[in-house]
Amino acid sequence: MLGSSVALRGLLSRLLIVFAFFAATAQVRAQVPAPLPAPRLDLTVAGEISSVAAQADGGLILVGTFTSINGTPRDGIARLTAGGSLDPLWYPRVRWTNREYATQRVHALPDGSVLLFGEFDRINGQFSLGCGEKLSADPSPVVITSWRLNVSCLSGPLAFDEEGWVYFLGAGVVRRARTDTGEHDPSWGYQFFGAGILYDGNGGLILYDGTFLTRVSLATAKLVWQIPLSDWSGALVGGGAAATSDEIYLAFASGYVEKRSLTTGVSAPGWPKPVSNNPWAFVLGDDDTLYLAGVGWAKAVSGTTGETLANWKIEGIRRWVRAIERRNNGRMIVAGNFARVGTTPALGLAELASPTSLPVALAAAENRAYAERIVRQPDGHLIVSGQFDRVDGIERQRLLRLLPDGTLDSTWAPRVDEWIRQMTLDSQGDLYLVGNFEYIDGHEVEKGLAKIDGKSGSVVSDWLPWLGGEIPSAVAVDSADRVYVSTFYRSTRPAYRLLPDGSTDPGWNPSAPQMLTYGLQRIDGHVYALGIDTQDRRVMHRVSVSTGVVDPDWQLFLASQNDEWALTQMPDGDLLIGGSFDSINGVPRSRLARVSATAPVLIRDWNPAPDASVSAFGTTTTGRLFVGGAFKTIGGKARNGVAELDPADGIVLDRWVAPSGGGRMAVADDRVYFVWGLRGVIAYPLDIGDTIFATPFD
Repeated sequence: MLGSSVALRGLLSRLLIVFAFFAATAQVRAQVPAPLPAPRLDLTVAGEISSVAAQADGGLILVGTFTSINGTPRDGIARLTAGGSLDPLWYPRVRWTNREYATQRVHALPDGSVLLFGEFDRINGQFSLGCGEKLSADPSPVVITSWRLNVSCLSGPLAFDEEGWVYFLGAGVVRRARTDTGEHDPSWGYQFFGAGILYDGNGGLILYDGTFLTRVSLATAKLVWQIPLSDWSGALVGGGAAATSDEIYLAFASGYVEKRSLTTGVSAPGWPKPVSNNPWAFVLGDDDTLYLAGVGWAKAVSGTTGETLANWKIEGIRRWVRAIERRNNGRMIVAGNFARVGTTPALGLAELASPTSLPVALAAAENRAYAERIVRQPDGHLIVSGQFDRVDGIERQRLLRLLPDGTLDSTWAPRVDEWIRQMTLDSQGDLYLVGNFEYIDGHEVEKGLAKIDGKSGSVVSDWLPWLGGEIPSAVAVDSADRVYVSTFYRSTRPAYRLLPDGSTDPGWNPSAPQMLTYGLQRIDGHVYALGIDTQDRRVMHRVSVSTGVVDPDWQLFLASQNDEWALTQMPDGDLLIGGSFDSINGVPRSRLARVSATAPVLIRDWNPAPDASVSAFGTTTTGRLFVGGAFKTIGGKARNGVAELDPADGIVLDRWVAPSGGGRMAVADDRVYFVWGLRGVIAYPLDIGDTIFATPFD
């Protein structure tokens, strides 16, 4: 009986231990914050279309680096029907080995079959040799195994004539093969060491090697004429035979268009004509209208006078036009990597009916996009920057604003033409941007520096700073809404100060050891400037807001080869510094350190040592500290880009563990927001009752 009692007590003891374990586990799991329902943003960017082919039935074959068409997955190849919808059956599975646009080309044959060129090793699971394959005209195309263009990967141009031949360059010789069988013509070849080849529409090939413009007869493979060209011409972009004369138009990368006799090669009177810098695409339309396009522009030019008939501004993250193709109905297809043609939103594909008509958007070619930075306005709105063209299918170019509940602000929509390096807010919630941009909403701004009204999203047009032509690198704002701007110019002046109207403050002129400043942050009465000195060291100085004097006794040297950084202040006045460094002032510290704000600088015994960079901090009024970055471990514990630390000793806490974080963060009344790459914007709840405030993270 006694033995049974002891055994029973042992069993109960073990059950209590097991129960306590599961209870503790449940408690820990309860502290893992679940993502909040908002924001849930689908960020996309225009997916590049590098080549387009118009079929006889009006369909279009697209090849590029896109991953979806109209929201349906398509890995770099797709077909649109004549009505513009995605063909659900036509989808050969191509395994690309190189997605460079120069190697991806597609050509439609009259019978509905398609020639595909590029660097790939499988189509529909079938091993592929070389870089050229022929796809059948079936609704679900297959590789025609009897057809093979047995050459090494083609990086040069191709030319097609009406007789069913394709001309290509191989081993210094222009050769040709049949488009129906793939068989080579062993008797046809012309020695040529250039890269420009095009069919002239009248029995000849035009070749250009950078020095000579040559015409070769297709019938005999013999020289017809050869004319030296000056070195201003650049690469041969394209050409087309004139409809009403024995002449051909030739477009060159230098921005000039030639008009020459096919018989003699002599230029027409008054030609060549300048059209624009560096065209990438050319096609000849009806009535000898020339269509050209490049980075940020497309235009129509009269082939008779050379006058510009129409201009279309190309906007988007990339703003590239890679190809222009003429449809059988005479309309022009513009393809590339863009989000807008003229005033028409269009992702990678648009149609031009004539120089006087508005562009029409066709299918949306897209890739996933990513967010980069986030700031929280005083009224609770969030502003996010990144490399995106669309948000939930709505046009947003590099900037978006979220309402306090995390949903997209439908009215706030400035379009920024180039990368945003940094952004920060003033006390009113107005936004200051630094980057590579020159235009916002189509309006020219001071290069790389702009102020946007925080409520409307409009550019503040009367804020006109002047930095002497220097390119801005960083921006910070003080409590009086004075703006501090550094530039990509190695000098003894770490920053300029701009008054609220945008004028330069002449009485604030700090002087420090010469460096190139790339980071600014204002904390209390100082502006902290991080840059690279004349010995290529990462160094941080601080400047008095009131006097503009650089503190000679306070400076940090960060042993880092990376520009990533973050800075915030603790309640006791100490500073936390994040980045990619492995020591500060010679003291070993891995990517995260706590230093005194007093001089001389003291490096605290506080070293969580994350395994990758730290780029964001967040704090609450109750003393909680959050750290964000690219790390997977910190303080010896697994954390996916975000961790809560004990501010006193840097110990990683287990009471709040998020599934994933990011490189930038902002805190609100009941949640913390992160942005990090393709994950976009993530929001996690914090403890109920916490009052949380935002700190500047840029």
